[in-house]
Amino acid sequence: MSVNPVSERIVLYIWAGQWSLPSFDPLCLATVLFLQVAIPGQFSIAECNDPDLSPTGQLPFLTHDEQTVASFGSIVKYIQGLKSTGKPEYRNAKLDAHLSTYEKSQQTAWIAHIESHMGDLLHYTLYVRNWVDLTHSALVSMFPIPQSYYVPGRLRAAFKPRLEAAGLWTMSEELEEKSKPFTKKKTEEKEDSKRVFAQVFEKDRVLGKAKSILEIYSRLLGDRKYFYNDQPSTIDILLAAHTLLLIKPPYPDSLIKDLVTGSYPNLVAHAQRVHGRTFHETFTPIPLAPQHSSLVSLIPSWRRRNSTSLSEEDARYTRMRWGFYGLAIGGLVAFIAVMGLPEALIPDGWMQVDEEFLYDEGSVDDSDE
Repeated sequence: MSVNPVSERIVLYIWAGQWSLPSFDPLCLATVLFLQVAIPGQFSIAECNDPDLSPTGQLPFLTHDEQTVASFGSIVKYIQGLKSTGKPEYRNAKLDAHLSTYEKSQQTAWIAHIESHMGDLLHYTLYVRNWVDLTHSALVSMFPIPQSYYVPGRLRAAFKPRLEAAGLWTMSEELEEKSKPFTKKKTEEKEDSKRVFAQVFEKDRVLGKAKSILEIYSRLLGDRKYFYNDQPSTIDILLAAHTLLLIKPPYPDSLIKDLVTGSYPNLVAHAQRVHGRTFHETFTPIPLAPQHSSLVSLIPSWRRRNSTSLSEEDARYTRMRWGFYGLAIGGLVAFIAVMGLPEALIPDGWMQVDEEFLYDEGSVDDSDE
């Protein structure tokens, strides 16, 4: 299948891939899967580490000609609308065309449920249970300095209010203590026993919550290949993206992964089926959009987003970024003021003085005396 030159202007910006998946973010991964099923070979992806490029400040987002579309739902709607252009490369763009009006309304509700509940379960697995031993190091490897120092923490902090509201942030303090190498160890046996009891209670509570979520989708899917009819729709894509990120990464703490693979084989088979159909050998590989990296891309982009629209957390990290560059530039200026410019940076002949000129000047001074 050849790539249409015109449709190469469709570029999808997503968080980078990890663990043999196109992206570590469920909505970015779902968008890639959706486009690969709906318009295979007609788009390219750009791994992006700066969500400020997006008009909403979040990934994914898509650019096509003069259009910029952000969020999974908006991108799905836009891509399905390309079918009305009549172009042959978009003949399958309307992935949900086979659904009835009632099924579409059902799907809308289930999509919101998946983003909320499966999203909570996945983010808990990534940013709480496996933050120290897997996710943090994986994210650090994706970013250049200085972003590698603060962006992973920023991503995790963004999910904290959501997970707190879902009651899934209770183990974070224990894990944060584990991640601090110079934290004083508590030697009191009473504290140790309390910690063990809390961990057992936490495990049982999380498993109960996870089972109640996964059981819903397992029963809804049943023995069918897909949720509606014999072909995938948007709900299949979204659920598969979340499931793949629960079972693919090599989690050191595999509590949720073991639950999914051991107790819900139909969900695992469904996710693998969608993934296999999406990246089948007959499909055109997804081309990567050219990346232009420079030091300028590391500078906070105050023009992209109105400062009044920034959340308190985003504003704090923006100040941190500017603070880093202020310290770096200030340190450089102070070094030059004290030590002078390194000789390697001084142009040849810049400090050379004509000896004859000095001699003549000396003669004139002597004569004046």
